[in-house]
Amino acid sequence: MDDSAPEARLATLLEGNRRFASGAAQGPNRDHVRRVRISEGQNPHALVLCCSDSREVPELIFDCGLGDLFVVRTAGHCVGATVLASVEFGVLVLGIKLVVVLGHTRCGAIAASLRARHEQEGPRGHLPALMKMIRPAVDDVSLAGPPHDALAEQVMLQHVRRSISVIEESADWEEHPLIVGGRYDLESGLVSLVDR
Repeated sequence: MDDSAPEARLATLLEGNRRFASGAAQGPNRDHVRRVRISEGQNPHALVLCCSDSREVPELIFDCGLGDLFVVRTAGHCVGATVLASVEFGVLVLGIKLVVVLGHTRCGAIAASLRARHEQEGPRGHLPALMKMIRPAVDDVSLAGPPHDALAEQVMLQHVRRSISVIEESADWEEHPLIVGGRYDLESGLVSLVDR
């Protein structure tokens, strides 16, 4: 398989993740030489849309370095107009052929959305806009009883699926990249692919 094919790049990311999770990360492309070499332009191998959570850092999780990933981060990996524009930039301008939508365990934005639904009490400020983007995934999942970890996990996985659908339905491109969903486990450090 051509190593520039999106499937090969996904395999490389997952291989890097296994190194990271096992404590054998190599930390490639993080030195002065690499920084100077990419200062004139970027050619990332993949785009990762993920949460802003400080414990979910794609460059570390996938054992990548400077210039390897084009990363778009929002609380709860929510997809709005600016995120769609960023994804389109990565695909159309940078020529990225692999997009990974990466959710994670114990996501605070998902938990807050569940609490707001259960308590019928909304957050203040700009947070309602964030909750509105997660709410369809909350509505898709059967809500029996108060929020708990297993329920939050189901909502997170559904939100990954819905985020992929929003990107596929809204993005303006002729040649579609490979778009996959992932679940990052904060405890084990492993990424697993999400069934669609």
